[in-house]
Amino acid sequence: MYLCNMVKTKFYRKKKFKVIATLLVLLLLVIVSCNIIIVMKARPKCYNNTVEIPHNHVGLLLGTSPYLGNGNVNLYFKYRIQAAVELYNSGKIEYILVSGDNSRSDYNEPLEMKNALIEKGVPENKIFLDYAGFRTLDSVVRAKEIFGQTSFTVISQKFHNERAVYIAGWHHIDAIGYNAKNVSANYGFKTTIREYLARVKVFVDLVIKKKPKFLGEEIEIPGTQPSGGFNHAKLFSIEQTDDYKTITVFNPWKPGEIYARYYLVKENATPVPADGDKILIPVKTLMANSATHIGFLDLLGELDKVTGVCSSDYIYNSVIGERVAGGQAIDLGDAFSLDIERLLLLHPQAVMTTAYNADDENSKRMKQTGLTILYNIEWQEQTLLGRAEWIKYVGAFFDKDALADSIFTTVEQRYNEIKEMAAGTTTQPTVLSGQDFRGSWSMPGGKSFNAQLFKDAGGDYFYQKDNSTGSLSTTIEEALINFNKADVWVNVQANTLAELALTDSKYKLFKAFREGKVYNNNKRITGSGGNDYWEGAVARPDLLLSDMIKIFHPEVLPNYELTYMQQLPE
Repeated sequence: MYLCNMVKTKFYRKKKFKVIATLLVLLLLVIVSCNIIIVMKARPKCYNNTVEIPHNHVGLLLGTSPYLGNGNVNLYFKYRIQAAVELYNSGKIEYILVSGDNSRSDYNEPLEMKNALIEKGVPENKIFLDYAGFRTLDSVVRAKEIFGQTSFTVISQKFHNERAVYIAGWHHIDAIGYNAKNVSANYGFKTTIREYLARVKVFVDLVIKKKPKFLGEEIEIPGTQPSGGFNHAKLFSIEQTDDYKTITVFNPWKPGEIYARYYLVKENATPVPADGDKILIPVKTLMANSATHIGFLDLLGELDKVTGVCSSDYIYNSVIGERVAGGQAIDLGDAFSLDIERLLLLHPQAVMTTAYNADDENSKRMKQTGLTILYNIEWQEQTLLGRAEWIKYVGAFFDKDALADSIFTTVEQRYNEIKEMAAGTTTQPTVLSGQDFRGSWSMPGGKSFNAQLFKDAGGDYFYQKDNSTGSLSTTIEEALINFNKADVWVNVQANTLAELALTDSKYKLFKAFREGKVYNNNKRITGSGGNDYWEGAVARPDLLLSDMIKIFHPEVLPNYELTYMQQLPE
């Protein structure tokens, strides 16, 4: 018996050892993987000298204490101050934003750094302080949200810069790093260990969508308009400097990466950085390959600059139709199989095209021609106002920033006003969207702009708690289970209830069908198929919201007539 117990004990000890060893190996793999990902993504954006590093209006100096716990000078502090002074004196930054911890009355990293910078000759009026930079994530995100910077240079040691730049990329910030002198291996051993764990924490924060501890009122740093005043659009930024305007388009499929960068100048001789396309503004001729761009161009009064389009039969705007008919604009065929030879003969100053997750053959061919490609990714924004705010992107290329801002502000105000009106209603009608197509029924994900539209209009949507930003693939059987009692049915393709029933008799089982509360978005459509829902509604979400409120709560807008939506007759 004793021998048996001995064997069992050894067996369980061995098993326990294997479990612990496996967990340790997995932990090590996680730590190494997180480190490799951050290094690969961020290290190319970190610089060691002031000659090679690009210019940024603001340098973000990450805080630390001037002294260690034993009273000795903190070399991390000393070397970061030196690096910030080097950048400022070389003209590679104009302002220094010091972000650090001031959580106690007797501990003030930003003020200590400010005093050290002034001692080194940096003017006080060139230094801004962020007292709520408790963590690197807080410092980076607050630089954008509070101080309005979507492009800046992080100043710290190399290991710290890599982490900060990686975090910035995830928050659609175009950041680079300037590496301060590092300390010896023995001096910084504890910091090195903490850094490896901090890099794992980066990914935990990204998964749980960690926010800064504090935000607050915005603080303006003079001489720049980094955020472009964007409240909703997340996938582009505009920064104005003395000589040129920088537009950065962020990659929605690869967070942290830049999809495209443009430098807008009014004189060709103006020097710009080499990491983007120089565009002479205002643009004189433009080829637009998506109908979604037409609504913006119309509101800006720039349709006369459009000399080429795709599939003109499917464009609603009558001015474009007249230009194509009169020969002022050329139809270059389907957007995915353009007539490249005719495009080259047309030779527009720029081609505005929709961007995708991967380069299609057509895009590759356009790039090879040497034409300037302006990527528009408004369709990847997660809110209707975010999509509409891309009018500022389009307007910048025509030097109409003020007009674009004014148009969007009016749209935004109207949207929010009627949204508040819907919020005051006491009922929430349930809503069903779309219809079956060849055995698959695509419905809006809970975080998509359509789901947000239903919510803002005072509707109740079954998938509103889902976290998808795109579409959900379901079936008619699932729809019958979850939506058979829905009060309203929107975004169908049919034009009459009879036509809808002919496609599938199961549609008659839905309450909304039986009560005739079914709507399509075909009210403004041409005989050839051009639909303003895909053009004007992109730029005018206030009208689209008005339509949805009129359908959900007709008493809220008694005198309003539907713009894009219409109720299906029998």
